[in-house]
Amino acid sequence: MESIAPLFPVDQRRGIYILEFENGEQYVGQALNVVTRFANHRHGSAHHKPWTDIVAIQFLPVIEEHLTPIEFTHIARLRGQGIELRNKMGNFGHLQPSGLDEIISVEEQEHWVLGQGTYGSAAFNFVDVAASPKLVEKLRLKDPELLSKILSDLRFAFEKLVPNAPELESQYWTLSDYPSTAGGRFATLNLGVLEFVVFPRTKFRIDEECPKYFGGSSGFRVR
Repeated sequence: MESIAPLFPVDQRRGIYILEFENGEQYVGQALNVVTRFANHRHGSAHHKPWTDIVAIQFLPVIEEHLTPIEFTHIARLRGQGIELRNKMGNFGHLQPSGLDEIISVEEQEHWVLGQGTYGSAAFNFVDVAASPKLVEKLRLKDPELLSKILSDLRFAFEKLVPNAPELESQYWTLSDYPSTAGGRFATLNLGVLEFVVFPRTKFRIDEECPKYFGGSSGFRVR
């Protein structure tokens, strides 16, 4: 199945689709143009390698409604039926490959999940003060106590929460230095696409967003 263009009129290509594969797996997706999305799946993209084993497609036209709630409803329905999905979003516990697999073996990642990664890299210098990062420049004189607390919490994260931190810089985690995101932050520790530890520059109430707090001194939140 190379193209599905003959199956769908140009004005009826927005909606929810379900791909079926030779091995019985399925995939739920949303599309503004299902023909284009199918071609991306068939020939591969930045998200996954080419899926050449597609054997069927189901399609629900959606003219105006928001697509995401409908997509997640169908993902939940198929999961409830015990169908193996190739989805990553909305499919907790999926076994689909990721870019990290090419750097760290799946077996070693499983050790991480079981708490057996390499932690406690106390000597790891995650902030190069000599390079004068914005965080240090902004707070060194203005509020050295706050700077110390932020660095203390980051050190806690790298020693206790991020496995193999020294080896996986930029591959598994990145540290955003004084970004302007969401009203401004002192720093953000990102694990993959997840904002794992956030240090907002704006004040917030204790019950706001139901944050979980470090045992560290700064009182900032971990997602």
